[in-house]
Amino acid sequence: MERFFTNHYNEIVKMTEKITQHRNYEEIAHYVMEQFMIHPRRDELIEKGEAMKFMSGMIYRNFHSSTSPYHKLYRQNSKIFPYDPSLFNDSNLSKDDIEGGYDESKWQNYSDKKGLKTRLQDDVFNEEDYDYEKDLKIEAINGILEDMEGEGLHLWYISTLFKMWVKQPNYSELSRQTKIPRTSISDAIDEARQHIIQKLKDNGIID
Repeated sequence: MERFFTNHYNEIVKMTEKITQHRNYEEIAHYVMEQFMIHPRRDELIEKGEAMKFMSGMIYRNFHSSTSPYHKLYRQNSKIFPYDPSLFNDSNLSKDDIEGGYDESKWQNYSDKKGLKTRLQDDVFNEEDYDYEKDLKIEAINGILEDMEGEGLHLWYISTLFKMWVKQPNYSELSRQTKIPRTSISDAIDEARQHIIQKLKDNGIID
């Protein structure tokens, strides 16, 4: 599967631009590729040489249909996307830095023109309780993930698996969904985590 995306990544992005004629075509392409990764017919379609045709239909439906998953996720609804402190075990980020023990429903994620960002809902904390340093770190992590999506196929690949793992932190389940070996998923997630930690250090967010 990774070979398929290596060979066809640019073609998929260009196809998305042509179909949507929208400035956010790269975001749409990444969303469709992520959905194709977990599609039950993925391997069959790749083997038959029908994957590109199938993905063109996915792009068209998701962009033009008001009832499509993409429309509901990125144009209408917010999405809960909490960060667990265990994602950064080997950094100086503590549990309070990432999650603070708060209920996950208190964190709201939303998408803008570049992709997924995270913010605290204004009515969750009083100003005196609001931890600006914590919010800065979370915003920085989301920004790094967004940048990774646009910095080449490999970084897009590991950041996509990383975000899938955040939502489903079970290697066996992710392997079942994606048909990617557990060890490959583990390696990709660890590489993504180390990349994020290094970027946080480079930007002076953590020591």
